[in-house]
Amino acid sequence: MGKKKVYDANDLVYLKGYDKDENLSEKLDRKIIDSDLYNSTEVNKDYILKQIFQRISNLDEEMDSLKDTINKNMILSYNENEYFNSEMERELSYSRKILELKDGWDGEHSRGYMEKTWNKMFNFLEIFSKEYRCITNYFLSKPFIDPGLDGGIDLHWKTNKFELLLTIPEKDNEPLSYYGDDYKSNIIKGTLELDNYRVLLSWIKIFQ
Repeated sequence: MGKKKVYDANDLVYLKGYDKDENLSEKLDRKIIDSDLYNSTEVNKDYILKQIFQRISNLDEEMDSLKDTINKNMILSYNENEYFNSEMERELSYSRKILELKDGWDGEHSRGYMEKTWNKMFNFLEIFSKEYRCITNYFLSKPFIDPGLDGGIDLHWKTNKFELLLTIPEKDNEPLSYYGDDYKSNIIKGTLELDNYRVLLSWIKIFQ
């Protein structure tokens, strides 16, 4: 068998059995069934690597598009929620940017944030808001939703009457931590299981 001929990207269009005007990527995707052609042809390795990197880039673009679709669907789901007012909806929408923060985002050793932690925060806030609406017939005022410590997400209510800070932890087996202050003589702080939230709801109800 003779030495294989090396073809570059321009030469490839002239290979036997291919239409000169056919899309080049389609040529590469097609299986070569002509054994004589296969045994006598070697495609330039640099060109193959270029095609691989291009496909990886295309996959990255598809993933970004998928993330946008997921975010839009998430926004639609809570925009239709009867327990959130428009300010709460906007804060939730903006808080999705927290998920873009990766490990070391603050230049130190802070951890990035996981989708499941954001979902846990959202579910908690939905239940919290529903209960508040049922008790008072009013919408719960929006908290600031901020990145917290160790991958947790903070819910921070702060007015001229009171302050309440809740941290939704990343780990499933960790309790919620809280701190409340009425700027007078009442301070509350500690940890709670997520389903024992009513004591915190009472705190907000007093000052809202």
